[in-house]
Amino acid sequence: MVKNVLVDMGVAVGRDLVEVYEVKTSTGRSDIYGAIGQLMVHGTAAACRRVIVLPQREAIAADLKDALQRLGIELVKFKLNEQKATIV
Repeated sequence: MVKNVLVDMGVAVGRDLVEVYEVKTSTGRSDIYGAIGQLMVHGTAAACRRVIVLPQREAIAADLKDALQRLGIELVKFKLNEQKATIV
């Protein structure tokens, strides 16, 4: 597992990231732009799985959804309550 100021969470084999996750608390355009940049910069291996994790309660602009698909970035949504975070 990898966690540092550059990567919210990653899975590495040796020194190579094979999965990289970027978690945002908003689906705002600037947040998604930032997440895309981080995923593309740090998930450089050809077979690296890139995942953006966003809140379920907020809609994502259609053009941003399309961009995620074109770039091969997976979308995972989460919801929070007072007791836990749940992937949905």
